[in-house]
Amino acid sequence: MRGYKFTQTEREELEKNLNILNVLNSNVLYTVTFKQQAICDHEIKGKSAKLIFAEARVPEWLNKENYAKKNLSRWQL
Repeated sequence: MRGYKFTQTEREELEKNLNILNVLNSNVLYTVTFKQQAICDHEIKGKSAKLIFAEARVPEWLNKENYAKKNLSRWQL
């Protein structure tokens, strides 16, 4: 979400998610545990990135377009 800054309401919603470590002005930092589980679910179980993030209760307004896919790609490195 380049160039977008979260509103206070959006930040509060994201901070309630146990899979999220920290919310910065325009970035979301996920827990190591979530990242590892997400990679496992994607590579071994064949789940789509979007489904993984939906199951982790990442809000739909954030989990759009290629958001989940880009995160998983970055984490797999």
